[in-house]
Amino acid sequence: MLTPGTTEFEKIRDPELADWLLQESGEVREVLVDADLPRRTVTLDGTGGGRPRATGLHDAAGSGGRQEILRRLRALLEPFLDTPPVVLEAAGAVAVRATGRQVRGFVDHPLVKAVRPNRRLRHAG
Repeated sequence: MLTPGTTEFEKIRDPELADWLLQESGEVREVLVDADLPRRTVTLDGTGGGRPRATGLHDAAGSGGRQEILRRLRALLEPFLDTPPVVLEAAGAVAVRATGRQVRGFVDHPLVKAVRPNRRLRHAG
């Protein structure tokens, strides 16, 4: 059970989202599930007298790769959800529509680094 002070609760950094998870309202929210991805290294080329520029991006050795981990996370989440999750590769996350009960079902999995609100951009006008 998700309770304050547990490891699972620490994966929920937003206080409002944490309160929602502790309720049994059945309310569906859009959240982002951050994958526990391997560190990446960037190779820089500093020759030419200008600013260094990135020449390569590499995942940590033996990590299985970013795409594979996101695929596995999506497959893990699917059975918990009523609508298919959407992989956001550049963000290293999966967007889901879920109830608090559904999130509590997967938040403690090792592939889940954090769960955070999927905030919508507000347009000025």
